[in-house]
Amino acid sequence: MVNQTCDPTYNLCKELQKIIHPLAIRAKSYIKDSFHFKQMLKEVEIQEHFIQLSFDIRSLFPSIPIKPTLAMIHNKLQNDKSLKERTKWQPKNIVNLIQICTEETHFKDFEGNIWTQTDGTAMGKSISGDITGIFMESYEEEFVFNPNNNKFIPAFWKREVDDVYCLWQYGQDNIQNFLDYLNSRHSRIKWTIEVEKEGILPFVDLSLCRRAYRISAGIYRKASHTLKYSTFSSNRPRAEQLGIVKSMLNRAYNLCDEGEPLVREVKLLNDAFIANGYHPKDVDRIISTYEHQKRDKNEEAKNRCDTICIPYVRGVSDILRKQLAKEGVNLIFKKGRTLRQFLFNGEPKKSTRKKNVCYRVPCLNCSYCYIGETSQWWDEREKQHKRCISNQDENNSFWQHLKQNPDHVIGWDQVSFLAFDSRFHHRRMKESILIDIFANPGVMNIEDGMKKDACWTVLFPSLRKRYSEK
Repeated sequence: MVNQTCDPTYNLCKELQKIIHPLAIRAKSYIKDSFHFKQMLKEVEIQEHFIQLSFDIRSLFPSIPIKPTLAMIHNKLQNDKSLKERTKWQPKNIVNLIQICTEETHFKDFEGNIWTQTDGTAMGKSISGDITGIFMESYEEEFVFNPNNNKFIPAFWKREVDDVYCLWQYGQDNIQNFLDYLNSRHSRIKWTIEVEKEGILPFVDLSLCRRAYRISAGIYRKASHTLKYSTFSSNRPRAEQLGIVKSMLNRAYNLCDEGEPLVREVKLLNDAFIANGYHPKDVDRIISTYEHQKRDKNEEAKNRCDTICIPYVRGVSDILRKQLAKEGVNLIFKKGRTLRQFLFNGEPKKSTRKKNVCYRVPCLNCSYCYIGETSQWWDEREKQHKRCISNQDENNSFWQHLKQNPDHVIGWDQVSFLAFDSRFHHRRMKESILIDIFANPGVMNIEDGMKKDACWTVLFPSLRKRYSEK
């Protein structure tokens, strides 16, 4: 998973997503979320011999072939009559920008190595979901819904990203044949399958039960679910704590069918919140007074034009919010510094080691400095220089300077890195140029570095000014 927040393409991806998102949601199998899927199930009429299946695509985002998908997007944009309402950009330019966003995906592992993703879409980029959706729509139209290619067209096939819910009408014996067919259609798209057990199938966060001529839905939780929600003793406003109960009730009423599934879920939530420290009277009052589909119409809060955001302090902040509300000011709370943040920032210690560098080491007693280059780690190169000084190596520039000025001290801890380059000859040329730049007021270097054309001298005044400002 890549965190795109500080990515150079972050804002560009957000703009491009607005352009291509309408293309992705036109897919015949598109599911927005669990609430959308639940509404779809109400319109489905099933027969007694139907079987519920759930398909999953392995590593979908990295498996998307970028070049064919960009061609699909270009074709859809050209045929999109509403494109001009969303942007003034031309389809070709949009596709070129999408290509830049997909190619510029870099991430660092825990050892500090930088990697570049060369194909597929990046998990974590806002645009990746829509690119994936457009490719999968084309895949499904050709291999799932096309009777010329597929003789087992499911009665019901809906997909949320890489999860597919299917109602199968061709019998148990043909399920494996259909899975083999899907896995043979594209070299990079591989499917796994889960078959209902005793008429029950989990799909996303729903538990779907096949009954006579309909599908009954309830909330699905994995066996490892701990029912741990926010404890009432946590540092949150009371209204926010009780709001969690209301939001979970809203989820239950929207996703569970009336009757046993809803009653069972409400009972579970009641026990869970009491176990998390909520007062039983508060939980019972919220459950008994909850009105499904009720909307909070706080017109007074909407009319407040000023907003203040401060860390929450139990007891004080709640009183302050009420007082500021009378003055027409909204007060929003944010989390302050936690004990964990004081003890651990969650990031590995950054390495200060440098290699493939051109470096400058000053003398603390005069204006002279030494300019060098190395492909080694700098701390290793520093040890080599110090060893040469100890051995009084006549070929070492540091020793020659100290020999002429015995009371001078080398500023090893004030080393600065002026250039980075892993290419040997490029790094040597940069070293030579830097020696000429710092020749005035003076360098310790015995040699001038690589020979270079006189044309480089034109740049020295401006480069010298640039480095003097640093």
